[in-house]
Amino acid sequence: MSWKEKVWLCPPSRRKDGKEFPFRVPLSQQVISLLKEIRKESKGEFIFSVDGKTPIRRETPRKFLRTALNQACTMHGMRSTFRDWCAENDIDNEAAEKSLMHTTGTQTTLAYQRSDLLDRRRVVMQLWADALFDDEKNKIHKADLL
Repeated sequence: MSWKEKVWLCPPSRRKDGKEFPFRVPLSQQVISLLKEIRKESKGEFIFSVDGKTPIRRETPRKFLRTALNQACTMHGMRSTFRDWCAENDIDNEAAEKSLMHTTGTQTTLAYQRSDLLDRRRVVMQLWADALFDDEKNKIHKADLL
């Protein structure tokens, strides 16, 4: 996590594209607020941890969402929902795809276009958070996360 840059750094071992440096995920204002609240309650170096010493398991977010939403869901389904929202809201294709850590374009394009489009993706993530947090019934409250 880089609080100064307001990004989560996805480690290279979790990258889908095999690159050897962290993938920067821009954080919306709402997510930063939630993470700061959760961090106050954490017992160690990890924000999402049971004991503060080890990170949560890979399945924990899906299980939490399944319980919170009271319906079956998958992380892939959540990503698909985001991508549908991007298409329905005229979000630039490259910014939408890069937000999902997907590559875009031909091999030639990829050789020349090396930016992760962080600033464009920051706008997309803020718009997405605004859409999710706009309606009171869609909000996930701090009490639900702790």
